[in-house]
Amino acid sequence: MIGMESLEKALQIIKEGDKRGATIRLIGGLAIYYHSPTARNEYFFRTYGDIDFVGLSSQTKMIKAVMDDLGYKPHERFNALHGGRRLLYFDESNGSRIDFLLDYFEMCHKIDLRDRIGIDNVTIPLADLLLTKLQIVELNEKDIKDIAVLLVDHALSQKDEEDKINIKYIATLCSNDWGLQKTVEITLDRVLEWVNRGAISEEYRKIINSKIEEIRVAIESEPKSLKWRVRSKIGEKIRWYEIPEEPLRGGLK
Repeated sequence: MIGMESLEKALQIIKEGDKRGATIRLIGGLAIYYHSPTARNEYFFRTYGDIDFVGLSSQTKMIKAVMDDLGYKPHERFNALHGGRRLLYFDESNGSRIDFLLDYFEMCHKIDLRDRIGIDNVTIPLADLLLTKLQIVELNEKDIKDIAVLLVDHALSQKDEEDKINIKYIATLCSNDWGLQKTVEITLDRVLEWVNRGAISEEYRKIINSKIEEIRVAIESEPKSLKWRVRSKIGEKIRWYEIPEEPLRGGLK
């Protein structure tokens, strides 16, 4: 499926959720495609298929009702085992997967989205979208492109504002979690490497380089918690990230 076809189905699910009082928000590459026109640029072209959402565990019954009424097939065994934190469905019209994370984004690092899910009407906030990509240890080119288009299309801010990325929020999370900061810094290095050797325009290259530097400064300047300082003394002697379980290994699509 091309991005627009997947997006139309995702928007239908979100709209139906809103009608029932269920806060369902898009996440992953398709959410970035929704917010970032540059994702349609030839330099950053990528494919889209599966649809990923975040929901609230307190609204699980409503989410299930939405998906049942729209005709999506549940993965009965998976949902029975993991329904407290994830739900999995299939679109039998094309074989794609629809995945719901409940309350938290959990891959290489854990991000609490319960108080963030209602900030945007369609997706999780831009800062959280960026962070879900920055926290990936085994980064692939799709993830790098997603990060790049977010930075090209959106201004950075010190608070949650429409169409802007709240880097104060990202810096604050990193200041309490040495491991998260470590992964974010490694990821930013990899994005810079890709941008500076890739066949993208000089304009895009300058924008991305400038914003990555601004994010770095924000993270480094944020006062660190006692927890961060204690963990920093251990450093890389102990693995600072989790290995994602299937079917999310390698990042959201």
